[in-house]
Amino acid sequence: MARTWTRAWLATVVVLIGAAAIVRNRNATLLRVEEPVMEWLLDGTDTSGWARFSWLGGDALTFGGLVVLALVALWFNRRAAIALIGSMIFGLAVAWLVRDLVARERPVAAESTSGSFPSIDLVQTGVFWGLLVLVIWWLGAPRIVWQIVSEVGIVATILVAIGPLVRGEHWPSDVVGSAIVIGLTLIGAVVLLEDNPPLRGFPRPWAQRDRRMSSAPSA
Repeated sequence: MARTWTRAWLATVVVLIGAAAIVRNRNATLLRVEEPVMEWLLDGTDTSGWARFSWLGGDALTFGGLVVLALVALWFNRRAAIALIGSMIFGLAVAWLVRDLVARERPVAAESTSGSFPSIDLVQTGVFWGLLVLVIWWLGAPRIVWQIVSEVGIVATILVAIGPLVRGEHWPSDVVGSAIVIGLTLIGAVVLLEDNPPLRGFPRPWAQRDRRMSSAPSA
């Protein structure tokens, strides 16, 4: 299983490097496609309502929630708590590094002058909600629980992604780049959590399965 996740992580790294190279070297080609899309989105559209969803990716929720997740994980496994915080730091560090290397200009309507690709806020939001789902899964909660939380997280991330688009803060391809960074971060988090199972409390479903298999009489 670890080898499979490692391959997936390396593949995501390759995809991210390729996407960043395309945005940096073929930006003019991308803009010929994306500029009409942005004009259509911004043409007389009232975007004020999207600001109400910004709290879903705000620092108070994402970093405050991350601290709560780390404290919960700390009770079950200290290394897992460190892995959660490290995963967020890693995801944001990769996003900042790619943003500075690509140095893509934002749309004309944007108020910020920082790089556009990828969206730091979207990476922050996606990583937090992804880690929340992974912690629930890691603790061995019923499948329906982490499925519901994952659906809420997907909706929250989509809302945070659409807001900057309709306000003219980011290009559509910036969202794609953010999704790649989120995937890269969460794949690494899965590996770290699998290597550091809970040492107390609820056993993971696969741990119960492994115990049943080990206790079964050999043929």
